[in-house]
Amino acid sequence: MARFEKYVSLIIFTVLVLAFSVVNGYRSDGDTFEKIINGVGMLESLLVLVALFGIYKGKGAELFPGKQLKLLAYGAVIITFLTYFYPLFRYSEQNSRDFMSTFVYDVVLNIIIFILLIKESRK
Repeated sequence: MARFEKYVSLIIFTVLVLAFSVVNGYRSDGDTFEKIINGVGMLESLLVLVALFGIYKGKGAELFPGKQLKLLAYGAVIITFLTYFYPLFRYSEQNSRDFMSTFVYDVVLNIIIFILLIKESRK
C-alpha cells in the first residue's frame, strides 16, 4: 500500500474514533466529569476492539506494542469502575439498584478482555 493511502487511512480512523468518543461523551447525562468518563470510555472501547481484532488475526503485537496493550487492559478496567462508581458516589441519595444491575456482566467481560490483552502483551 502506498504511503499516501496509509496516512489517509490513519487520519480518517483517528477522526472517526475521536468523533465517536466526543459525541458519546457530549450526549451522555451527568456532570462534566461523567461526560469525560463516557467519552474516554468510548475511545477505550474502540481501541480495545481494534486490539481484540488484531489478536484474532494474529497481529495484535504488530498493531499495539506490549506497553500499549497493557495500558489498554488496565484502562478498560479503570474506566469500567469509574463508569459505575462515580455516579454511585455522586448520586448516593438515589436508588442505584437498576444502575448497578449490569455491573457484574461488565466486570466479567472486562476480566476476559484484560486477560486476553495482558497475554498478548507478553508475546
